[in-house]
Amino acid sequence: MDKIKSKKKTEGNKGFTIIELMIATAIFAVIMLITTTAILGISKTYIQGLVESQNQNTTRRIVSEISQDIQYNSPGTINIQNIHNINYKNPNGWFCIGQDVYIVNLDHEITNSSGDYGLIRYSSSSCPKSQPEITSGLPLSGTYNKGSVEELLTTDQQLSQFAIDENNGYYTITATVAYGNDFMPNPVLTSDGLKYQCNTSSYSLNFCSISSLTNSIEPSINN
Repeated sequence: MDKIKSKKKTEGNKGFTIIELMIATAIFAVIMLITTTAILGISKTYIQGLVESQNQNTTRRIVSEISQDIQYNSPGTINIQNIHNINYKNPNGWFCIGQDVYIVNLDHEITNSSGDYGLIRYSSSSCPKSQPEITSGLPLSGTYNKGSVEELLTTDQQLSQFAIDENNGYYTITATVAYGNDFMPNPVLTSDGLKYQCNTSSYSLNFCSISSLTNSIEPSINN
């Protein structure tokens, strides 16, 4: 009788079988996969939001500061003729507003390398008659107000489109800033230049943002 009870007791204390362990492991793996995917998705959405916000702030700053420059200077001190023909084939140009000289380098992504610039500004007593030869002394991207030169873009940004047009005393400023390297491989060529598009099919951790802004302003000083 005791032997029978002992046998039943031993059979009742059996552990998990291999099949049960495999099922439990598979369930745990699925839960971990779902959790990890959700965390990565939330993180990517958050960082993408920061990227877009930074890009919009840069575009807004460029248009706003140039608009203020135009507003508080007279038309006689505004020289925009040297950016009328800039495009992806001819990306370099410059323009002057009052004592501020702006140098444009279209479609050039800021990488913090020496002499690297996309849109810089410095003060001068006169507007240059030829393309300013600034090859040294440029601040690293993000290091503003170093000396007399200021970079208006930040790391990984590029000025993909830029124009200032004058009509009946009003100046229209248009700027498009592209952030990151996660673009469609072949930008669309339009009459206004290259049109970048973000690669929405990408699942990498590269981020992309394109921000455009246009503003019209009239100089408040008319002499």
